[in-house]
Amino acid sequence: MELKHVTLFVSTVSDISDALPLFFLLLNSNTKALKVLRAYFLGSLITKLITIILVFGFGSPNTLYFYHILAFFEFGCLFYYFKETIPIKKVNALSIFICIGTFNLINSFLFQQVTEFNSYSWGLNTFVLMILGFLYLYTLYSNIEDVDIERHSGFVINTGLLIYFAGSLFTYLLGWYILSKKPTGFFANGWIIQAVASIIKNCIVAYGVKLSYSNR
Repeated sequence: MELKHVTLFVSTVSDISDALPLFFLLLNSNTKALKVLRAYFLGSLITKLITIILVFGFGSPNTLYFYHILAFFEFGCLFYYFKETIPIKKVNALSIFICIGTFNLINSFLFQQVTEFNSYSWGLNTFVLMILGFLYLYTLYSNIEDVDIERHSGFVINTGLLIYFAGSLFTYLLGWYILSKKPTGFFANGWIIQAVASIIKNCIVAYGVKLSYSNR
């Protein structure tokens, strides 16, 4: 099997794997944070399924414009999720959200238009979310004596998200245009790194959500 076919297969599995955590979130979303995650995975899965249908069913040559929408949608949902789990002042949260949203909008119109992969936006969004993920860990470890880490659903979910952020950010930093190239050779490896990180994230988050059942 050619590398480009392997890349396409792994990428498709990665997109569909959003259904795994969504399944458990549909069964249990008893907190505001989990409800935000449910909205995130639902919106992400629908968007990715549309791109898969357009590519395989209609031979659409370019669906990258969906990822301009998905980039800000992902940031908005996960930013709100972290806002619910770590102490962030409302004024600071609003300022960060406006700045990132403005950057995403400017980037899509001036630098990386909708026919290109918006790696600048994804890179900045992921970097900010990763910082929030580490802040959550700091908050958690500040109260480590009261927390059973191995059974703490928030810790497990955050671990999955951080793995995803790390894999994705590594791909974006590896080459700003790596995900806008054809999936061959070096660029195929970039796609695979991001896709595998996403699959791992979805499996771990699903387990974390399942743990939340017993923590009620």
